[in-house]
Amino acid sequence: MALASALWISLGRSLWGAGGELQLIFLISFGPALALILLLSFSYSLKELRLQEKGVRAGLPQVMSLVLLASWFMAGLFGLWVPDRIEGRNVSAFAALLGPEVMGLSAAFANTTGILTFALAIASLLLALGHYRRARDLRRGIDSQVREELERQESIYDFID
Repeated sequence: MALASALWISLGRSLWGAGGELQLIFLISFGPALALILLLSFSYSLKELRLQEKGVRAGLPQVMSLVLLASWFMAGLFGLWVPDRIEGRNVSAFAALLGPEVMGLSAAFANTTGILTFALAIASLLLALGHYRRARDLRRGIDSQVREELERQESIYDFID
């Protein structure tokens, strides 16, 4: 889904004849950045699941699935609404489907969904990283009480320095 989301954002609007000057820019910027964030999220989730197979049960929360689904959904909407330019006129897949009078709405919604797409992708990465670290610590025998004590000791040393 990470690659599908990135490709949809970069090239999807061309399915409705709305692929223009921005496609190359999206192919080298927005698409790869989104794919990288989502693939890193997947990588940490996979690492956490491998630790579960070794007997450590930290468990990825359901919210992780919801955040990923929301990110993919927002990426789908962004690809539909993002404006592009063809021969000096603004186009989008949304406007190609519903008519040029919705072009302004398309551009306005694209900004919001683009930001939400990245915010949710980054949230999924942070969730996956946090749960992987928790599982790794549990495997080492560090539970929440031990971690709290270690952090307390660390803060004492920071204060002394």
